[in-house]
Amino acid sequence: MLDSNTLESIYTGLKSYDTNELLDTLDLVQDHIPDLGSDQKGLLADGIMSLFYLDEVENPGYVEVFDAASDILAQIGSGVIEVLIGGMVGGDLHAEYHIAQTLGRIGKPAIKALKEKFRDKTDPTGQGLALFALSSIDDPALIEIFDEVISMLDSEHAELRDAAAGAVGTMVDCIGGLCLAPDAINIAFEKLFTVLSDSHVATRSKAVRSIGKLAEKEYLSEEQKGRMLPVIRRILGIDGKHQWDSAFIVRREAEDAYYFITGEKASSVSAESICNTDDRQVSK
Repeated sequence: MLDSNTLESIYTGLKSYDTNELLDTLDLVQDHIPDLGSDQKGLLADGIMSLFYLDEVENPGYVEVFDAASDILAQIGSGVIEVLIGGMVGGDLHAEYHIAQTLGRIGKPAIKALKEKFRDKTDPTGQGLALFALSSIDDPALIEIFDEVISMLDSEHAELRDAAAGAVGTMVDCIGGLCLAPDAINIAFEKLFTVLSDSHVATRSKAVRSIGKLAEKEYLSEEQKGRMLPVIRRILGIDGKHQWDSAFIVRREAEDAYYFITGEKASSVSAESICNTDDRQVSK
């Protein structure tokens, strides 16, 4: 058990807005991790988690605090999972992202709780965050949720489509030594292909990236590559029709996908072309 004086010093330090004091306080916590009782782990996790709500726009130094806080919580491990899961309902996406990232760093001990959160259809935002965390964990147990991840690409909720589009690309590697079944990969490709026309830029970019990953890992058939190439060329604006995707990030991901599909490099539409669009139509 941590003595009351040290615990009080930690609580006082966590209330600070000074970057150096916060980092020193987190160092103090790290020094005493072996001394923490089970109840103290939960209480301190709540205090440390509150740092994720700090505004790095106000103080860019808080980015270092976020990293340090996440590292400490991940080191404490399984004793803080319940508190972190409970923290993903605060309505602050910035903080919830860091919480999810931390759960992903905890890894295998967090899988069960994250799966429950992932399957809670009453909270689409929480589902997406849980999937973000799960997709960063290398464990064969996650193969069982792949079909559910694919189905989320059809969701009416933009955040779920976005999370699923990114997760497929993260999960295409063999997870914990267990590889994805060809049938699952084919279904994933078809759904990602549809998501390429999503109205949300981030979702389109992740769909392109995931398809690129499928190509990189040699999952795509020649027929699937043949279907993708005209789409990739359109996104890049190199198909002669000058109807490129208006989002730079989508074009950037498409350049990588093009390379993984063809083995050749291609540059997206040039800045000169964009500045001289005349009556050309820019696709969304």
